[in-house]
Amino acid sequence: MRTRLVFSPVVRRNLWLSVALAACGTHLPATGDPCTGPQASPALASSELANQLQESEYIFHGTVTQVHAKTVPDAIATTDLVIVHVDQVLFADAEFHQLGDGSLFVDADVTLEVTGAFPAVGDSAYFLSFMLEFNGGQLAVTELARESDADTAYAAAVPAVEALFADQVVYARVASADRIIAGTVTSVAPLANPVPCGSEHCPVWMQALVAPSASLCGSDAAAPVGVDFASSDDVAWTKAPKLAAGQTGVFLLHHTDVQDLMAPPVGDVFVISPDDVQPIGAEASLQALIASPPQP
Repeated sequence: MRTRLVFSPVVRRNLWLSVALAACGTHLPATGDPCTGPQASPALASSELANQLQESEYIFHGTVTQVHAKTVPDAIATTDLVIVHVDQVLFADAEFHQLGDGSLFVDADVTLEVTGAFPAVGDSAYFLSFMLEFNGGQLAVTELARESDADTAYAAAVPAVEALFADQVVYARVASADRIIAGTVTSVAPLANPVPCGSEHCPVWMQALVAPSASLCGSDAAAPVGVDFASSDDVAWTKAPKLAAGQTGVFLLHHTDVQDLMAPPVGDVFVISPDDVQPIGAEASLQALIASPPQP
């Protein structure tokens, strides 16, 4: 199961037409040992790379053919949009396999919402992305990250890593974590600066203050950590962990690089998958997983 903070194409399209997505900020990785553990794969060289793969729904190689342009029929601003001709797909989740004629848009044009440096016509790269819209047979995706097409070792490793993540769900959440801590929730409060949502499916982000008793990977700072969580009981968020004062656990803390309507603020860490909160006592098994991780 993918862990992107987005919904079905119809919901995404309606939200996208009403509120524009903002460009991403710069994430500062944790200062301690990466949560991937020792990995031979160049696609798992850091927890940041692992997080990008974990969030991505569609990873492809392509060449920019038009800028400030789109393939989707909606009357939307093209300021941050480009058209990319897809020549190779490294990964597509199950939802993408159900779109169109099943070709995954190889040898076709897709619309890309750019969140990094704006490309020029003729630029090519590996694009990590997630669904923005599918309408009129045309696909639009939002850029999550971009890798140089000179990095062929990274590209070759991506399919195997995605297969590993699908098979080893807990390890996928471990490897993609900024930091893993054991601790106690001391308080819970609304976010000071919540991202406007405007949807019936809003996650209603709250922030728990967690006092660490141990750090398994990532930063080993002893200061309390603000951990965002979705407090809504909406069907979209029923499986997301709900934190409460006095709760103890092992928390797998993640971040997002792209601000969308359902995400907490860029720069915050959060728990979102049921596997992101483990019971006290799971430290040893998680440490063993980090010390001797499965290999793609």
